[in-house]
Amino acid sequence: MVSRVERRVIFAETDAMRIVYYANYLQYFEIGRAEFFREFLAPFTDYIDRGLYLAVTETAVRYHKPARYDDRLVIETRLTRLGRASLKMSYMIAHKESKALISTGMTGHALLDEEGRVLRFEKDFRESLKVLLSDSPHDIALKARARTA
Repeated sequence: MVSRVERRVIFAETDAMRIVYYANYLQYFEIGRAEFFREFLAPFTDYIDRGLYLAVTETAVRYHKPARYDDRLVIETRLTRLGRASLKMSYMIAHKESKALISTGMTGHALLDEEGRVLRFEKDFRESLKVLLSDSPHDIALKARARTA
């Protein structure tokens, strides 16, 4: 399953070169992740109310082309890996009008309680996550290349 959300670049997100400051892509990933959960499961506030948190354990970002002030972006988010107490999300950010690829990346997360202890996903919740799994944009590109080779 893929979640898509649109976002317009605001001036405060740009640097002296008038392009999106590199660290802001992690905020775009967070926007995508929050919308993914809201669309397919429940808003993060529901999990916080239950004392559950998805702590970021790793990140990776690849910058393909710059995004600039007032650009309209589309953030695509996928759940690409599911462990007993962890998951990975993959992201692809593209320019809405030109469809140019702006950025790709991933975030890894561990499920924690309020004291910061790692928890395993409850069986029902893990099953609801399993049906949302999909290939990462990187895996999709590799498969497409293999089909044309």
